Amino acid sequence: MNELEKKAFLELKTTLKNAEKEIHQLFLEKEKLAVILESIGDGIFVIDVNLNIILINQVALDIAQIDKDKAVGVFYQNALHFEYEDSGLLNDSFIKNTISLRKTQKMSNKSVLVKKDGTKIPVADSSSPLFNAGGEVIGVVVIFRDITEERALDKAKSGFISIASHQLRTPLTAIRWYSEMLVKDSEKFDETQKDFLNEIHQGSERLYETINLLLSISRIESDQAKAPAIPVDLYELTNQIYFEVRSLIDEKKINFSVTKIESKFIVTLDPVAFRQVVSNLFTNAIRYTGYGGKIEVSWKMNDEKTSVIYSVRDNGIGIPENQKEHIFTKFFRAQNAIQKVPDGSGLGLSLVKELVELWGGNVYFEGMEGKGTTFFFTIPVNTEA
Repeated sequence: MNELEKKAFLELKTTLKNAEKEIHQLFLEKEKLAVILESIGDGIFVIDVNLNIILINQVALDIAQIDKDKAVGVFYQNALHFEYEDSGLLNDSFIKNTISLRKTQKMSNKSVLVKKDGTKIPVADSSSPLFNAGGEVIGVVVIFRDITEERALDKAKSGFISIASHQLRTPLTAIRWYSEMLVKDSEKFDETQKDFLNEIHQGSERLYETINLLLSISRIESDQAKAPAIPVDLYELTNQIYFEVRSLIDEKKINFSVTKIESKFIVTLDPVAFRQVVSNLFTNAIRYTGYGGKIEVSWKMNDEKTSVIYSVRDNGIGIPENQKEHIFTKFFRAQNAIQKVPDGSGLGLSLVKELVELWGGNVYFEGMEGKGTTFFFTIPVNTEA
């Protein structure tokens, strides 16, 4: 063997050793990934761009009651079939949107998984895109869980809240009425007594407002809040709501602006629900924006021309990063919000989320603590004029 052959042989040997190490490393990474997948309590599966399953964990197999050999390499809908709970139609938009929009998508809260035996279970969670080194989408990771027990617990909680709220409302109505009468006829009382009466009346008003919020959420969760949808002009209705809260805006000298779009935006929805959503967002923005602050309201069509994106932006206290995931949870209030405004139920944003999702929209937000917050919600478009 000459020197050239020896050199080539050594290079080949080195290459083979390196390849062997890489193969071994890939094997270890695969084993590690398998262990991680099996240790997660939610169902997980990975599909390629052709929507075929390339990876699935045991939890997902158990939930769907299918065998692994009948899932891997199979078009995902033949193994894991998701439907909309109310209509029974195929629910594949959250996966398709993950690929087309290249970002994480939440599954509809009203989704069900059809198991092997034909039974349906409510599920929830999300799908996220997988990218290659060139930034191309090469697949989707879907995470889902069985929320049957969560639904039962929520139903029990809603039932309790509804009964308790109704029982509280009757005596509270009398307290409100009598305290209001005493406040109106308070000339006979001294200043201390007047202060006490005002505190009683204001406290009863806050409690009555909280009970109304609880009852509204309860009606939504029990599907009793659906009302006929009618064409609504966003600018006209927004202006009506603005004038309802104008005294609060003027009191804090807030620079409040509504961007009027030249063409009318007519959407079909329940105007009462829309009023509750926008009124809550306006009130929150005013409450947590400082004296002389700024609030901007605007809306625009999304890129797909399927929804209007409505936004309420403020330069107020913002939301702490470690508390953002809880912001739509019932009774939750961020720590900085409690410090600025001690009184509050933590129900307004929960109601906003319920109402927006009731008409088929989404609600989300962005911002930083101390820099303000922008809340967005979407309205599906049926007609545009």
